[in-house]
Amino acid sequence: MIIVNWTFLRYLPQIGFSIPIEGLTAILGRARGYINVGDAMIFTNALLFGPIVGGVAGGIGSAVADFISYPVFAPYTLVIKGFEGFIAGILRMERAPQGIS
Repeated sequence: MIIVNWTFLRYLPQIGFSIPIEGLTAILGRARGYINVGDAMIFTNALLFGPIVGGVAGGIGSAVADFISYPVFAPYTLVIKGFEGFIAGILRMERAPQGIS
């Protein structure tokens, strides 16, 4: 149940507070996409609840938001954002001081 709640909370910021970035020069040329506060939710999930919740909630929440706005990218977003949350959770577990889990 906690994963469902955090997945929904990950989805809302991406839909509601997206800022488009058109023509931003990146290493591979022009970047098209948007910046949102949803990435902060992925890291919050991972840091508070660990790699499983961070990965699942980040991947599914982001993919659902992309499916609505950019459906072609939804499968890639599922994997990329899922790994983002999972890796952040793993790093949190490795670097947590003793007594904090």
